[in-house]
Amino acid sequence: MFEKFPHLKPYKKGNLEILAYQDGVVLLIDGLQWMGYEPTKEVTFRQLKAEIELAYGHCVTTGLGLGLKEVSLAKKESVTKITIIEQSQEVVDWFKQATAESNTDISKMEFIVGDAEQVAKIECDCLLPNHHVQTLFDDSVRLRSEERRVGKEC
Repeated sequence: MFEKFPHLKPYKKGNLEILAYQDGVVLLIDGLQWMGYEPTKEVTFRQLKAEIELAYGHCVTTGLGLGLKEVSLAKKESVTKITIIEQSQEVVDWFKQATAESNTDISKMEFIVGDAEQVAKIECDCLLPNHHVQTLFDDSVRLRSEERRVGKEC
């Protein structure tokens, strides 16, 4: 089920835990579900697929979570750099360890541990936020293209 994401394995350290079950994976922080991924759910798959297909150049993501989007972006040739803003150092540490153990290439990625409000300070081609509350599917992908930077609407 997770062949494309070999870094997703059960893990527990401190207040961070990754649990894998038959239909998916969940990330727990302090025993509370922070996020989950169920590849059999169509909405989850469609949203992830749409974001990856539209991405190009320097991408900024907020909220690393399980790193599915970031691993997928790293495999895409048209994506040159991925800046990830994640509030939890523990999540970043887990991700780096898990990807190293699974030989997952994260060389395009840079990590900023901090608040997602830093996004406004970063020049990018593609903004893929994931730290927000659940929104409509159409609102989940926001791109900032070269045309928009010069004042032309996309």
